Amino acid sequence: MQTLNPRVDFVFKRLFGAEENKDILISFINAVVADEDQVQDLTLKNPFNSKRYQQGKLIVLDIRAVDISGRHYNIEMQITDQLHYEKRALYYWSDIYSKQLAEGAKYSELKKTIGIHVLNFNLMDEPDFHNRYYVTHHISKQRAFPDFELHTIELEKFNTDISQIKTTLERWVAFLTKAYTFKEHSLPITLQDPLLQKAAHILDTINLDDDERLLYDGQ
Repeated sequence: MQTLNPRVDFVFKRLFGAEENKDILISFINAVVADEDQVQDLTLKNPFNSKRYQQGKLIVLDIRAVDISGRHYNIEMQITDQLHYEKRALYYWSDIYSKQLAEGAKYSELKKTIGIHVLNFNLMDEPDFHNRYYVTHHISKQRAFPDFELHTIELEKFNTDISQIKTTLERWVAFLTKAYTFKEHSLPITLQDPLLQKAAHILDTINLDDDERLLYDGQ
């Protein structure tokens, strides 16, 4: 059986957005964000549900989560280039940020929201595969509006040889770009991390029904 490609959106969500795989998601988020934003635990706001997906009721394929400190996260996997994607990223961020408040709640209750966009295409005119975006003053460059943070991970820009991989983020990006060539028990030595092995096992053992197979093959 061929290992599935984790860059296909519903496979990505099944892998990173299921309750039983929260440890995988936490590892990925912590590989992306700064030390002060490391996640200890989180709650999935829209967890993947295989039954609902098969019934055609799972439409939103991004991952939304909130950690125990109240920070909100939006993780999106986009396999094909989209016109005006930068606007879409801002829309997703603003939607999650604004929906934190119930009617009558105070603005002081709003918490930092971090968008993480994993892209199978190049979006920004930056050479690095991982870029962080904040709001800064145009002269002093001091950060302002600290509740805003957005990351892009552009997979096509990742060119580190597997034998030279050192960071956790590099391991996850290598896994996302090459997972379909690996098996659970044949990961390169630089990717032999317990959570990557768990992710590889999940991809090895996912069974698609006929509708999911058609959707997957159409990506």
